Amino acid sequence: MSNFTRRLSGAFAVAALCILVLAGCSGSKKRSTVVSIAVTPTAPSIKVGATQQFTATATNKNGTQTDITSQVTWKSATTAVATISAAGLANYGDAGHGG
Repeated sequence: MSNFTRRLSGAFAVAALCILVLAGCSGSKKRSTVVSIAVTPTAPSIKVGATQQFTATATNKNGTQTDITSQVTWKSATTAVATISAAGLANYGDAGHGG
């Protein structure tokens, strides 16, 4: 075996070892592609002065579902009528305002 062939074989062995090491370094949390996000309730009904909790659930490509309520940004289109907290808790004004 020529010196060049030995170096080339050694390089392939090192490259194969690096690939195996990198494959094992993917971490304990594997990410999956999100295919849909559902917000509930789908038809909210809040009385004046009351609150309602909204939740967001992500469905991943592998079929698993994850509660992402605390990871999304919640906003009210009309804050003079209703507000919503970072945790998804909506508040529909009070008896003198909103609604």
